[in-house]
Amino acid sequence: MLNAKIKGVIKTIEKDEAIIDLGEREIAWPKENLKQGLKAGDPVVLALFTEEEDTKNTEELAKALLNEVLRKE
Repeated sequence: MLNAKIKGVIKTIEKDEAIIDLGEREIAWPKENLKQGLKAGDPVVLALFTEEEDTKNTEELAKALLNEVLRKE
């Protein structure tokens, strides 16, 4: 599955948003959607998926976790 990924660095975290430096440009990311514990200077990877791809990825992860749990019993 091909997906689009962009590497960046969190430049600052302000009141409502984080500014992410992508090299040639910066984007504002809603602070509420940041992974807890991220801070200015942390490297990040932004990935773009279709809704269908996201659902499939979530289902595959859930199946893998369930299989791992069942194998341990």
